[in-house]
Amino acid sequence: MAGNAINMCDKDILEDFLSSQKQITANYNLYAGKCEHTNLRDTFLGILSDTINTTRLYKHHVLRSIRQGNTKALVDEIEQLPSIDNDILDFYKMFDQTFVNLYPDFVRKFNSLLVEGAEITPKGED
Repeated sequence: MAGNAINMCDKDILEDFLSSQKQITANYNLYAGKCEHTNLRDTFLGILSDTINTTRLYKHHVLRSIRQGNTKALVDEIEQLPSIDNDILDFYKMFDQTFVNLYPDFVRKFNSLLVEGAEITPKGED
């Protein structure tokens, strides 16, 4: 009985994950043709393609482990995965660079809304 509960939980997690991937793909398909910045679109498409491929490989690995009853080994493997902190920092950096490239006068316009002395100053590469 406990094995079934683990399998159902794993199945729910996978279905939720796959649903998220489908939503990301649908959003890309909706907006890709409307993008004025082709290099941004192409970069996004590359990231999306890599993410889909990684997700596909991981899905097959997880399903194979579940079907073989190796849920403990799978949990151990997942718990030993490296932190995603660097990935998150890379995402923030890419987001900031993309945003500034799309809206180069954003900081100036934003600062014009603030009281004198409260202006923000970008930190170079950060």
